[in-house]
Amino acid sequence: MRNIIVKSTTKTFFCHPHTGENIGRARYGNHVIERFDLPEFIEAHGFPLPETIDIIDLGYWYVPFDNPLSAPLYEPPVWHTRDQEAA
Repeated sequence: MRNIIVKSTTKTFFCHPHTGENIGRARYGNHVIERFDLPEFIEAHGFPLPETIDIIDLGYWYVPFDNPLSAPLYEPPVWHTRDQEAA
């Protein structure tokens, strides 16, 4: 299985399809994303995983860019913002 492409309006990330690892540990604002929450995504959207996922549909664990030694924090998916923008 190929890496999953995770897209935002300004960035593209590559997610390992089994571990959820952010390949390259790319930065998203002040967040250095370590891993995407694929189990939560599968629970909400089913399987198989798509080739591309919008980042607002996917939670992730990150460390702050300015504090890389801190414990990872969780950022939940914000798919509901899509509904608000459409209204």
